[in-house]
Amino acid sequence: MESSKPELILGMDLRPEFVVIDLEADSNLPAIEILAKRLLQEGVVKPSFVSAVMQREKEYCTGITFPEMGIAIPHTFAEHVIDPCIGIATLKKAVTFQSMGMPDIPCNTEMLFMLGITDPETQLDFLQTLMRTFQTAGRLKALKATKCPQELVDLFKSYVI
Repeated sequence: MESSKPELILGMDLRPEFVVIDLEADSNLPAIEILAKRLLQEGVVKPSFVSAVMQREKEYCTGITFPEMGIAIPHTFAEHVIDPCIGIATLKKAVTFQSMGMPDIPCNTEMLFMLGITDPETQLDFLQTLMRTFQTAGRLKALKATKCPQELVDLFKSYVI
């Protein structure tokens, strides 16, 4: 019996198990921790990933404000990742992240897109694809409105593939 390989999105694995709908957190680091622990639970990142992604957020902010809403794209170094993956969380209520490249500017964040990157060479291409994808009006709101992990995965795939 053959084992099935996951369908990759831009070289990254995204499954409903990597999605948290209506994540509840009071601030950015607990939100990151919850989603990182989900990826750890699913076996796609190493135990060191959880603290590494939280530490990296303190040093390099990942919030991005789009006209529809703010998002954050927390990630860390490849040495903490087993398989390339994306974790996605919709937040029950927005939390404040600091803006990427402008840490003095707060970003009211409603969704997280956590990247488990194994090849740093692909990181910029992936981030550019996300930026182009989310500049299209209605896409972030549609993703945020989903209430089922599989629906969110399918919708995300339809946007980026």
